[in-house]
Amino acid sequence: MSDWRSYYWRGFNVAGRFVGAGFVIVGGIVFCYAVSQGDVLEMVVTGVVPVLGVLLICAKPYRPDIRDSHLDK
Repeated sequence: MSDWRSYYWRGFNVAGRFVGAGFVIVGGIVFCYAVSQGDVLEMVVTGVVPVLGVLLICAKPYRPDIRDSHLDK
């Protein structure tokens, strides 16, 4: 299938993984900085960002072009 939608959703899923990886890297760096400063509130807030990144990386791929083939008719 050389439909543009399959390439679009693959790119969408890859972009989501890259955003998740960015969240993990940047959130981890800022979290380490907060630990070195001893700021508890910043540690809590920046501790959530890497968790969201891991959830984005582990998310099930979204591919409505495969599951909803009845829409092509």
